[in-house]
Amino acid sequence: MNRLVLMVFALLTTIASAQAQTYSTELESNAQVGDVDAQCVLGIYYYELGESKKTHQGKWKSLPEYKNATKWLKKASDKANPRAQYYLGLCYIMGKGTNENEFKGQELIYKSAISGYSRAQAFMANSCYWGMPRIDVSGEMTNKTDYENAFKWYYKAAIQGDNIALNEMLEYGYRNSLAAKWIEKVAKQGFLKAIRFMANYYEDKDMATSLKWTKMAAEKGDTISQKTILYLGIILYDQQYYYKCIDYLNVASRYNVDDISGYACLYLSKCYRYGRGVEQDTLKSKKFFDKACAKGVDDAKSVSDLMRELERQISNITSISN
Repeated sequence: MNRLVLMVFALLTTIASAQAQTYSTELESNAQVGDVDAQCVLGIYYYELGESKKTHQGKWKSLPEYKNATKWLKKASDKANPRAQYYLGLCYIMGKGTNENEFKGQELIYKSAISGYSRAQAFMANSCYWGMPRIDVSGEMTNKTDYENAFKWYYKAAIQGDNIALNEMLEYGYRNSLAAKWIEKVAKQGFLKAIRFMANYYEDKDMATSLKWTKMAAEKGDTISQKTILYLGIILYDQQYYYKCIDYLNVASRYNVDDISGYACLYLSKCYRYGRGVEQDTLKSKKFFDKACAKGVDDAKSVSDLMRELERQISNITSISN
């Protein structure tokens, strides 16, 4: 059995190696004829190959993979490809496959960030936040801490969907009011993680603002926020703030999660049955009650079963008396 496993593993490794070889060959053919995207991707392919082979000892910086990486990245970078500029910049900073040149590497990464590559923007953000070497707007090297520009760069990367940049912003948000200001800008662009952060951030500062963000997160399908809206509706109902609870229950009844919308429908059924916060309406009460049953709410199903049993008993008594 072990021998069979080894044979299968060896076969899969051979197939993967052959596929990788075919992939690099096709890329190289396109790169050779001047395809900028192919040159960039081929350079990154060799760069990542070098990363997988490097060790903390020996002359790993001169691995042939890194040399091939810089060869193709330079070609794409010379044609202003932002992604290639970023990776080539890393090569220069670390001396991977080329002579180490901190200024040239930082210059390339700055150009990449200005051109809109999110990983370069996140790199600039980290450098500004932690006071690491980088190129500033004057084109000079600096290592001063700069929180304002740090969060501007994080914002630029985050709104392009760079989750790493957004997560780093969120990590700083609770201890840096400037970060919270920029996270709010991300949240206004509709990013759920940022919206959830804003709801939590304002929870002990401004409940109305926190609730606004919670509703927004709920509308985007965040189940925790949807449950919060439901629970607020139920709490207001139990405390007899019927006119206030209706809005929350109506919103919660439209969510796609049956457990949440089902319980909202059950409470709306009670509101319409007894005229609590709304005009009494037995037909609407029945409609919401049926929806709660259909969504599998146990409390509603139990009441429904009890009502059917009572109807059966009444029917039996009526038939006997006749």
